[in-house]
Amino acid sequence: MNLLKNFIKLKDEKIKLADSYEVNQNYEMSYMALWAVTEHTVKEVEETRKIKKLKQSIQVWHHYFEHETKSKRPASIKSFVCEVKNIPDIKLIQESLGEIAAIAKLLRTQAKSGSTKYRDKRNAIAHHAEKFKNFTVYQDYKDTALAAISEIEARLTVIEVK
Repeated sequence: MNLLKNFIKLKDEKIKLADSYEVNQNYEMSYMALWAVTEHTVKEVEETRKIKKLKQSIQVWHHYFEHETKSKRPASIKSFVCEVKNIPDIKLIQESLGEIAAIAKLLRTQAKSGSTKYRDKRNAIAHHAEKFKNFTVYQDYKDTALAAISEIEARLTVIEVK
């Protein structure tokens, strides 16, 4: 499975980069490097889920045409696009990975289900060059990003074993 292999390569690369930023006290770029691991991986997971779903729909249609049965016509395939440009909804990620508390905490976009501070901070850094107030605040964000990375690795390892 390429998901786990791609994840490990990206994780190793970005953690090394984050460490070098942290040594230079560039905590904002360190956080962005750690954030990138989760963002890129969940996009790849969602793309894989969409491809699998599309293949299943195509197989249903193929079976329908091959067997010329009078069975009910399959549901329309509304899109053949599997590319994922935005961070997918947490529910879609859960379809592939199962329960993902740490990932959801990092990526959360709705205040109803908890704080959105980790994603908000990522956006503030990326769009407004906002800085962390101090190292202690940065450490909280770093720990949350690392927890999400660990959770992704654990989930992908389980999927790989299946």
